[in-house]
Order: sequence, then structure tokens, then C-alpha cells
Amino acid sequence: MITFKRSFVLLTIFIILSGCTEDENTNHYSHSDPGFTVDFPQGWELKTGLAGTAVMAVSPSTHPLDNYRESINIVIEDISDKPSADFYYQSNLKTMESFLKEFTLESQSDASINSHPAKKLIFRSTTGSVNSKFLMYMVAHNRLGYVITSTATPESYNEFSELFEKTAQSFRIVN
Repeated sequence: MITFKRSFVLLTIFIILSGCTEDENTNHYSHSDPGFTVDFPQGWELKTGLAGTAVMAVSPSTHPLDNYRESINIVIEDISDKPSADFYYQSNLKTMESFLKEFTLESQSDASINSHPAKKLIFRSTTGSVNSKFLMYMVAHNRLGYVITSTATPESYNEFSELFEKTAQSFRIVN
């Protein structure tokens, strides 16, 4: 039984790690299917397949009482049933307005990620007693929707906003 548990743990770790390639010097991440790359902040912990994400990067703890770790994640969605990219963007916005507690849209604009048209949203929401501020880019390409979401506390958002933008702009679709 112990051998089975160890094998299961090792297999799980292998499956999690096999979907990513990471260079320690650049924190460059490659995803194979569908193909994309992104450069995450140096020193951030990468997690794959967590809570519906393709990949998530989590900031290091700044001190033992740090109860909020900033994050950047990428979600990939099949949008082949959506009649247009704009319909995809608007339906995502309506879903967020309906399901996120205390959702407040601060700004919405057209943008570009590596020459792909995108929508850029900045918004706030509350989960439990935790307030968060988000930067989100939505990109539609070849019947897939890529959602790049960065999260910080409202108080620390400005400190991380440039890093969030740099990470989002490093995103490349390679398929």
C-alpha cells in the first residue's frame, strides 16, 4: 500500500510538471496544447491545472503573516459556440457581474496582446472577506478564448500593475 501511495504521488507530480517547461533564469513558461508561452515574474511559484487554469503563477510570501499572495493565471476556453469575439467578451463580463460578489468594473477598453485584438478589464471583487483588484485580458483566437488574469489587493495593486502588464504582454500564441 505504501508503494502504491508513493507511486501515485510521483505520478501526480510528473503529470503536473510535464505540461510545463520553465527556465530558472527567465521564468519562461511553455504550454504545448494549445500552444502558448508567457514570461512570469522571476521567483513566482508556478502551478498547472489548478482550479480550471492552464497555469498560475503565485507571488512569494513577503513575511510569515502574509495572508495574500498576488497571482497571474491563464485560462483557456473553447469558444467555438460563440458567434463572435465580442459576444465572447460580453458574455464573460455578464457572467462576472452576476457571479462575483461586489463586482465593480473600473475600466474596459480595447487592447492588443502580441498583435491579437483583446479586451482589457480592470475590476474589483470580494471573496469572503478578502477584497481583490484584477487586471484581465481576454483574447479570442482560432475558436479558443485565452483569459489572462492578474490579482492583487486594492492596496498593493499599483505596486504590481507594471509587472502584471509586462507579463500579459509577454503572452504568445504559438499554434
